[in-house]
This record gives sequence, C-alpha cells and structure tokens, in this order.
Amino acid sequence: MIKMFLKGITAASFILLANVAAADFYLGGGLYKTSLDVGDFSDDDQAMSVFVGWEPPVIPFVSVEAAYHDLGSYSGSDVSAYSAQAVLTLPVMFFAFYAKLGVAKTAVDGASESDSSNDPYHAAGVAFTILPVVDIYAEYQQFDFSDDVKIGAYGLGAKINF
Repeated sequence: MIKMFLKGITAASFILLANVAAADFYLGGGLYKTSLDVGDFSDDDQAMSVFVGWEPPVIPFVSVEAAYHDLGSYSGSDVSAYSAQAVLTLPVMFFAFYAKLGVAKTAVDGASESDSSNDPYHAAGVAFTILPVVDIYAEYQQFDFSDDVKIGAYGLGAKINF
C-alpha cells in the first residue's frame, strides 16, 4: 500500500514538473518617450525597456516579470532602473489589456553625484496579437522616485512568447 502511494506521489510530481516546464516564458522590449517632473521643472527624453516574463500554467492571466529600463538623460544625469513586477492580464479577442505593479531599483548617475533607491513602479497597456507567438503593445509606465519626483514613459514595443 505504501509503495503504491509513493508511486502515485512520484507520478503526480512528474506531471506537476511537466506543467511548470510547459509554462509560457516571454521576452520583449520597447521604445518610449519619457517625461521627468520635479516640482516646477520638467524635461523629456527617449527611453527603452527590455523584459523577461513567466506565466505559470496553473494561474491563468497572471505573470511575473523582470525588466531593465534606460530612462534617459536629464540635466547631465543618466537615469536607469531594474524592476520586478506582477502582471494581471484581461484577454479580449485579439487584444489583451494589462496592468503591472512592482518595485524598481532606480539609479541616477550624474557628473557630480549618484543616487539609487527602491521605488514603486506601475504600468498599464494593451497588447495586440499579430502572430500566435508575437504581440505588439502600447504601454504607459510610471516610476515614483518620491512625492514630487516622477518619470512617466509611454511607448510601443513587441513581445515574443515561447
């Protein structure tokens, strides 16, 4: 009886591992137009983001991502961030509306000083499936450095599902 139980547990473990291995991984990247707002000061620049994500097979419409964001240069300082976020997706026909919520490790590197911090990150967008494994998306991202310092970015990109 115990041998039969152990065989059943082993088979169930292999089935669970096969489901995890079959999970959806994806890679993507986009180009953005950014806007830095610090009190009365405002500045714009170009930016880019690249990300990798994983959608577990047991939880549909939810995924996790890790990303790198080059947020541009402002008054001689380069701003970048690494982020980790949860993604909630609502698919409707060929479209998918999504929201991201996470934390970003932001870095500001200037000629005279450097600073880094952990800051809230959120984004929202819509993706359109053009091929079974390729989506294009439009997205808005927001990095909240403090109550009065924010960088917003809107742009377009593509995502490849594996």
